[in-house]
Amino acid sequence: MAKKPTKTTISTREQLEGVFGEYCSILIEYNKQQLSLEEQITELRTKYEAPLTELKRQVDELYNDMMAWASLNLGEFGDKKRLDLIHGSIGFRSGTPAVKQLTGVKVEYTLGLVQTDPDLQIYTREKVELDKERILGDFQGGKLTVEDLRKVGLRIERQESFYVSPAKEGGGE
Repeated sequence: MAKKPTKTTISTREQLEGVFGEYCSILIEYNKQQLSLEEQITELRTKYEAPLTELKRQVDELYNDMMAWASLNLGEFGDKKRLDLIHGSIGFRSGTPAVKQLTGVKVEYTLGLVQTDPDLQIYTREKVELDKERILGDFQGGKLTVEDLRKVGLRIERQESFYVSPAKEGGGE
């Protein structure tokens, strides 16, 4: 069951009907405003899409040209990976080191070699985790009981949430 609130301004079912009507009216206005906003956003996107695409193309082209120049003129950088210019700086950043497969070598091949070498086995790991889907299935099928789960520190929990479903135009559901 949903968490029970401690206060309400509604004391009768008649008041509930009135509040629900007000809720539906406000929700309709909200949806109209939301639709209007989305339409205006779509118009703005359409208006600016072509010029922004062109500017992005130009920026990418100039960026690639500067990167090519930097790659061909590493001597200009001296001992640094950065070159200060009038309008800012360009340079090369070192990324985080990462372990990658050699070209043409499959992961299965590497794993096989590492797992069979006693000195390299420390570089493998096995992830062990609960099979929650199977636990749920066995509980629902009667193979596991509440007590079985409690013994190993588990419980089955189901969330319940409150909902409001306004009737569609033209009457109830």
